Amino acid sequence: MKQELIDSIGAVRREVRACERDGRPARAIIAERTYDTTVKDVWDAITSRDRIPRWLAPIEGDLQLGGRYQVEGNAGGEITACDPPTHLAVTWELGGGVTWLDVHLSDGPGGTLLRLEHVALIDDLEQWGPFGPGAVGIGWDLALVGLAEHPGAHLPPDRRLRRTEQLVDDRLAHPYILTRDRAVSATRARRSAGSSTSTPSSGKR
Repeated sequence: MKQELIDSIGAVRREVRACERDGRPARAIIAERTYDTTVKDVWDAITSRDRIPRWLAPIEGDLQLGGRYQVEGNAGGEITACDPPTHLAVTWELGGGVTWLDVHLSDGPGGTLLRLEHVALIDDLEQWGPFGPGAVGIGWDLALVGLAEHPGAHLPPDRRLRRTEQLVDDRLAHPYILTRDRAVSATRARRSAGSSTSTPSSGKR
């Protein structure tokens, strides 16, 4: 299984590029992978309330354009674009911060090409300094591996589910994930403590 996992991770093309969001400096993490199934099947896998838990995590909310969603134990946000079966965009809101996620699907050699772009503002992303692209990239690597086990039905459903559950457990227990979450929590706690001890001015003399 270890070699299969290595091969699956190696099937993803990754890119990091500088960009802007609302006139502010940002970084975009881009991941592309081809899945041996149809665009319609991949679209259903990434948008269906029943199928998302098989490769990511349980999800709740109003899963339509303009609705809000919440991934169990992870981010929530708003669905800002939905053009079946090729384009989905959402805000990715976690720990008080907001980043932006775009997913495009297209026909390609060997199946369906999925292109994921996750944009984060540099000054809002405390973990970029210590972790760089890993600040948002590691979670998506594991999610794309999990998605590869789901579409196409090349494994029995119970085995696909068990393998995806194991990947989720491994991701949550990964030393980077634990260290990152602790660092972000500590930084926000310090900021909150600093703001609570300051006395705002009323503006009156």
